[in-house]
Amino acid sequence: MKLLIITPRIPYPPFRGDKLKIFNLAKVLAKTNSVTILTFHESRKNLANIQSLEEFGINVKSVWLPVVDSLWNMIKAVFSKLPFQVAYFSSKKMEDEINALVKKNDFDVIYFHLIRSAQYYDTVAKSSALKVLDFTDAVSLYLSRFAEVTKNPFKKIALRLELRRVEKYETVGQKFDTLFICSEKDKEYLSDKNLHKNIQYLRNGF
Repeated sequence: MKLLIITPRIPYPPFRGDKLKIFNLAKVLAKTNSVTILTFHESRKNLANIQSLEEFGINVKSVWLPVVDSLWNMIKAVFSKLPFQVAYFSSKKMEDEINALVKKNDFDVIYFHLIRSAQYYDTVAKSSALKVLDFTDAVSLYLSRFAEVTKNPFKKIALRLELRRVEKYETVGQKFDTLFICSEKDKEYLSDKNLHKNIQYLRNGF
């Protein structure tokens, strides 16, 4: 099979949860499949990590997204309903790169990692590939719990603001063929909201 993985951060070195998951998935799948990772890099220092991934037989493409651009995206998001964590990774260059890759390759599966990547669904909407969104966590559930235990009043306000935006934005998952989630409680939470009829487990491994 030919797989395209769209993820917001270069999954190397695999020292944190989101990077570790994608690194291991791609490494294993690349043994018997053609795997392409499309991601962002903030600086030239990040590019060295791409070479490390390619040693595992993984094709890697990256789009430059400097921190200044991401911060500007978040400022603009104040006047929209977009979650700030989604706005942070908004990029016309990424849309163009996805479009170019899909036109050149007959992908069987397009895997979107985290809600932050879901904004690029429309770019591949006409593709016949299976389109999967890996929520990993139910973000709105996580934010609601975080807001409850946070004592800092300013942080609590910011969390509740983001929570309201995420609760509305999570419905983007309905566009995809399948949703992945890593825990039973998160799956129950999303199922109770009737977010999607096909929510599957993709547990975090090590």
